Amino acid sequence: MAIKLEINMTNKWLYSLIAVGILLALGVGVYAYQSNMRAGNPPVMGHSAGEINVENSAGEIVSLQDALDDLASSSGRQSITFEVYNSDTSTYECVDKNLQDLCGDEDGCDIRILMQHENDGNDQVRIIDEHIFMEQSSMSNNRGSGTYGWTRQSGGGDYSWITGAGNRYTIFSPWDWVWMLNYRHDYCPGQSGHGSAWDDHYKFTFMSHPHVRTKVIVYD
Repeated sequence: MAIKLEINMTNKWLYSLIAVGILLALGVGVYAYQSNMRAGNPPVMGHSAGEINVENSAGEIVSLQDALDDLASSSGRQSITFEVYNSDTSTYECVDKNLQDLCGDEDGCDIRILMQHENDGNDQVRIIDEHIFMEQSSMSNNRGSGTYGWTRQSGGGDYSWITGAGNRYTIFSPWDWVWMLNYRHDYCPGQSGHGSAWDDHYKFTFMSHPHVRTKVIVYD
């Protein structure tokens, strides 16, 4: 009987130690998670081939860039973020984007341009917002070909343009640091002469000066 009692007591202590260990591990994990959330650092869930995956506000595992886009849309607006940048200071850079979903709807879009000069002695930066509205077939009498568009620039400045009708237009060009066009400019890498205007009414080319590193955020 004594031996049996000793074994039972030993088992009880073993189970108790295991239970305490599990509780401590859970407590440390919860504390670390809450600390990260309070600090605004989402937990990194994994990475491969140089890509970092994180958990977004909806609890989904997404790429870091998608998470940044989600943060850029913290106001609840859909958005995309991209750079127009060449690492040297002698080559223009061009990025083509289809903006139908963001800019082609009935409430238009806002485009924020963040610019960093690369060789200015004072490391000059500039920022500007461009507000764009494009013709809506449900509102228009549809008399003319193509899609009429209008740009209103913060601080002043307007541009009118028509896409999909064969003519080349500048959508905006603040300080000649960055341009939005409905065609590929002959300064774009690999381009020989100006390209034809895009047939796609919602396709645009963003071009950045060689001395400027440009980040573009397009908000619906």
